[in-house]
Amino acid sequence: FPSHDILATRVMDKALIERFQLLEVDILTLEQEETLLKYMFPSVDPIILNAIAKIADSSRTEINKPNSSISTMISPRMSVKTAALVYDGFNLMEATEAAIYPHFSSEGGNTSERVFVSQMIQQHIPVELQSKKAAVKNKKNLFGDDDINNAFD
Repeated sequence: FPSHDILATRVMDKALIERFQLLEVDILTLEQEETLLKYMFPSVDPIILNAIAKIADSSRTEINKPNSSISTMISPRMSVKTAALVYDGFNLMEATEAAIYPHFSSEGGNTSERVFVSQMIQQHIPVELQSKKAAVKNKKNLFGDDDINNAFD
């Protein structure tokens, strides 16, 4: 199977492929990605979730350009991981650095994919959200207050 740049797939051994059911799925639209994030993280600020969806969508637009500056797009899995980190208390910049940046090469210095993605991300993060911690409404703790207060007794 030949590699396909748009989907960032790799050549796989035929015997390995035959062991799995292959499914082709459509790429999510901006609205679908935002709906998914809101469904999974209803307590996260919708402005933040919208920014995450826009970041992913802009990578899909970029990857389809003839001379794209990136070799892969930001997947829904990366978006979900970013939203999960925001839910856990990271600000949006910290979350994208942890969930998205590692998927892009830093080779090439100022012209690297990682620098391009960083600039793309910054375009979609409102200034007021760049350092602000996420406002998570009604977040339920894994442990109750008594569990936390008595953890080291």
